[in-house]
Amino acid sequence: MNYMNWVANCDDLQTPLSQILLEGYGRNNYKGDFIRFLTYSQASCDETVCHLSKINRLYPELSLSFKEKTEQYKLLEGKINNFIKYVQLNWRT
Repeated sequence: MNYMNWVANCDDLQTPLSQILLEGYGRNNYKGDFIRFLTYSQASCDETVCHLSKINRLYPELSLSFKEKTEQYKLLEGKINNFIKYVQLNWRT
């Protein structure tokens, strides 16, 4: 799956994260900028996981749905990390 299809399939992403991913893709001709925006996206995922964890602790009655979202964001964060490694090793500028 190419990068743009991958972003399009992440339709439940929070808006700022998807905007960062798309802006970063617009700079894919510049490897350093692209990696920087991917790193921002990864950090945004991490921040969202922290917020979801806090909500989970504050509102245990909602824990099932927030726990599922937390796992989805952790998975996404791992995918972004793997993509950063791929870009670092294989991207040609």
